[in-house]
Formats: sequence, structure tokens, C-alpha cells
Amino acid sequence: MLSLLLHLTSSNRITRKQQVSLNYTTVPKNQIATWIAKNPNCVVVYADSYKVMKPLRFAIEDNSNFTAFALTEPNPETNEYCIAYPCASAYLKGRHVRSTISDFSPMSFQFWVTHSISEPHFDIGHPEEFRRLLELPGNHFIAVDTDKRPSWVPKDQVLFHVTKKVISRFTIPQKPGIYVFRHIDREFIALESWDTTIFKSKLLDIGVDKFRSTKYIAGSIINNDDDYNDKLKLDLMKNMSDLYQNKVAFTAYSSVFVAHIAQIANITNICGPLFLVVETSNISAKRYGLATYGQTESMDSLKEYLDKVISGQVKPIVAEDIRTKERDGVNELSVLDYTDKLWNKDYNSLVIITSTCVGVPVEYSTVFNVGSQIYKEKNLKLWAFDQGRNDVPAGINIYNSYPQILVYPAKSNQYKVFEKAFTLPNLEKFINQNTGISLNETEKEKYQADVLIGLSNPDTDETSGYNKEL
Repeated sequence: MLSLLLHLTSSNRITRKQQVSLNYTTVPKNQIATWIAKNPNCVVVYADSYKVMKPLRFAIEDNSNFTAFALTEPNPETNEYCIAYPCASAYLKGRHVRSTISDFSPMSFQFWVTHSISEPHFDIGHPEEFRRLLELPGNHFIAVDTDKRPSWVPKDQVLFHVTKKVISRFTIPQKPGIYVFRHIDREFIALESWDTTIFKSKLLDIGVDKFRSTKYIAGSIINNDDDYNDKLKLDLMKNMSDLYQNKVAFTAYSSVFVAHIAQIANITNICGPLFLVVETSNISAKRYGLATYGQTESMDSLKEYLDKVISGQVKPIVAEDIRTKERDGVNELSVLDYTDKLWNKDYNSLVIITSTCVGVPVEYSTVFNVGSQIYKEKNLKLWAFDQGRNDVPAGINIYNSYPQILVYPAKSNQYKVFEKAFTLPNLEKFINQNTGISLNETEKEKYQADVLIGLSNPDTDETSGYNKEL
């Protein structure tokens, strides 16, 4: 009996729970078009590994009675809708509905599937669900306080039904009726008939429209928090689209897509850029950007910049507008002149690396503004470089915290990083150790006194210029 009990116990310990296979089909990429044609409601996931599918199993199981799922290899050479992988594309009777435009978590994938392919009648019961719907690319057809489906709406077209209560928090029309919301230009348009001319925007809606139709895509950042300025940018992009016709596709980067395009284009350190141009053949390497807001206000200035990109006169970098910023104080750098101003010069340089993303503490800007006068006659120039508006220059790191302080000794292209607590004595010692430049007691006292004055009154001359511009 004892031996039997031990045997049973041992058996229980080594028994493993069987894995339930996911309800999807693995399809070779050269056969995926045929598979899509055979499945009227379907989702294709383009990924290098089946491991992508495991976190999505609940979304797949919940929707498998209405939607077929397939996994296939990425096909970046021919795919017209996915700009990065893994990517998922939804199809309805062979027609592409939309593709994902961001990295998808299990929860976001579930929402994306259910709101991309569904029964023709879909009730939206909560404002947050409605907000998330409007973030999905493409046109959304919405019935406000209307249960009856007009005969002119195609039978297989998904119609999202909402009440005025659900949309009361949104600045959109609330009169009962049928509307189309164009995601790309945020237009909410009343419909009286199925007028397809209304559905097409002048702007490219990435994730819905074929993005390889032109060599270049150009667009402005839309923050979704400032309706007035966002509309100005959208109108500017539409006017630029009229100007360039089929040579350049214009779009708006907004919502979750901003982080996605930043990752793809290797510009995650940039706060903006406010105007980004990419070549569709190689978005990661061939991207160009203006990170100066003033440039987006003028159609002429954008046209001048874009013409230079097309003609090959601009390098594939993201930078502030290049202009002379040297003055009697802290000089400002762009990635375009960083090495020219700092490497192997006759003078020493102290650089503060900042980021528009997080701002600059007033004590740093005050110390630098005052220091630019204290060290003025000592062969030490003080500079500011905004890594939130520029690609990373050669030879320096992308930092995760700001500000950072570097010193470039004269006749050198190597730098040292200031790593002590930010105090005047520590900074003075750091400068002396790496450049040989020192301050006498009188200069030290004046430095400290002027910094205290500047901190107590930010509008004094000691903190003018650089700090005010920030």
C-alpha cells in the first residue's frame, strides 16, 4: 500500500497540463493573399515568431467565432500598410480595413480587433470606449441617438451607435443623425447619403491608406490637446498636399502613433519634431526633421525645407533651425554645428545638455548665464545643447536624465562628464581639473553673489538671454 501511494504521488508530480492550441492558422507569406480571399472576416498578424501570438490568445479565442486569424512572416518589401513589425491587419471580404500603428498589448489588440471587424450594429456605451474608437485610424461611421439604420448605409458597414450622453464630453455635433469621423484630419461630418467623396481626406491616414504610393511622407505633430493650433497644422498639411500633389504624401502624427513613429525613426529623444519627413523605402535611416516651431507656421519655409530634402541638399537628421546663436553669454548649439564649435578648438568649452522634454532647473540656467560672464576672459566658452530638439551628435550618449554637463578641453574632441553634486565649488573644481582654468577669491565671491541675485530675481540681467528663452 505504501509503495502504491508513493507511486501515485510521484506520478502526480511529473504530470504536466496539456497546452491548448491557439485558434489561428500559420500561413506562408506567399499564400497569404489566397488565405485572405477565402476568409471574409479575418486578421493577419505579421511576425517573425509564434511567441507574438501567445499573449493574444484571449482576444483570438473571444473573436474566433466571427473572425479567422492567421500568422505569417513579415513582408516589408510588398506590404502597403504595415510600417513596422509585428503588425496586424484586418480584412473584411478581402478589403483592407486597418492595420495596427503601434505596438499592441493584449488589451489594445482585443479592442482593435472588436472595433475593426464586427457585426454591422455596434453599441458604444461609455465615453472612454468612444475616445479610444476615435484614436483608431480610418473612417468611423457613427449613429447619434438613432436606432434606425438608413437604407443608404451598406449592409456590411459597421455603424457605431452612441447616445448624446456618451458623447456629451466631446466637442462634436450631438444632433441625432448619421456622421462620419475622419480620423486623420479629425473631421466630424453629417451624412445625408452615402457620398464616398466625403470619406477621402487630402491627408494620408497611416494604417489605412497605402503608404508606399509616394517616395516621401511629410507630416506635423498633432498633440490632440490644442484644437486651435492642431487645426492650423492640419490645414497647413492639406495646403502642402495640394501643392505637391502626388510627389509627397502629407499626414499628421498624433496619439499613440507619435511614440511608434519615434521608435521606428530612431528619434525617441526628440520632443517633436514638429515637422517630420521620411522616405518610405527606409524610415529608420532616411528621416528628416525640423524641430523649431516657427518653421511650421510658414508654408513658404516648409516648402523651402522640403524642396531641399527632395533635391538631396539636406542630410537625414533632425535638428533645430541652423542659425547664429553665439552672443555675449551662453551660446546655443544645434546638431548641425556641434562638432564644428567644440572639437579641437583653441578655446575650452563647457556644455549643458538639456531636453525640452523636461525643461531646465532655474539654478542650472542661472549658474550658466552668470558663469558665461565670469569666465568670459579665461578662454572658456559656455554652450547649451537641447537634445530634445536635435539628433544626438557624434561621440556623445543619449542621456536618460537632464541636465548633463560636459567639458571639452582645448585641442581635443574628447569630453569629461560632470558627475558631482551640482554646487558652485564642485563645478569650479571640475572646470579647473579639466582645463586648468581657475578663479581667484574675488571672482568666486562675485560668481556666488550674482547667482544668488539671479535666483532671487529671475528677470535680472544675470539670467537674461538663455534662461528667458527657455
